[in-house]
Amino acid sequence: MAEFDPPHLHVQNQTDHRSRDHAAPSRQSVARTLTLVMVLSLCHVTSSIAQIIANPIVGGVPVNCAAVTGQPVLTMVQFLATEPARSAIISGTPVIILSNRFYEWPRAVQLFVYAHECVHHRMGYVGTSSPNLESQVDCQAIRLLKAQALVDRMAVLTIGDFLSSPLSATLFSQFGPQRTFAILKCFDE
Repeated sequence: MAEFDPPHLHVQNQTDHRSRDHAAPSRQSVARTLTLVMVLSLCHVTSSIAQIIANPIVGGVPVNCAAVTGQPVLTMVQFLATEPARSAIISGTPVIILSNRFYEWPRAVQLFVYAHECVHHRMGYVGTSSPNLESQVDCQAIRLLKAQALVDRMAVLTIGDFLSSPLSATLFSQFGPQRTFAILKCFDE
């Protein structure tokens, strides 16, 4: 398994991913997932959840994320009207919630959005946001992707173009030329 920066965001090779599909889930993993489902049921959120994923495929790459505590971060896909993704802690379980449109986006955008949310968990900044914090998270996310050779400079431009486009304006309202330039600067460092 190739790693960005242990024990945080990991990219798995296809062989590792297939072999784990056949392994039985741990009791702790099953209990955590059941707890999460029960909490979401109580919160009346389950009707909008498409799926809960322990190790998602993002941009065609099997990945996983670990929080600052070392806990694995689960991934959920559900309807999000005003944002592309969100980091949350639900019943003590770190979660990345992705928009139900996530898998329609270009590969580089999927990787960036997932890495961005993973970095929120990795840095312990879940539930907080500010322009300065988002810039730091963007920078760390693009550096993680670059370190694994998952994005090149052209991909960073694709990310900026997509996230700044009028079609994406509803979900990515805080994205614009300055944010794209800042991400490029981090990529080039």
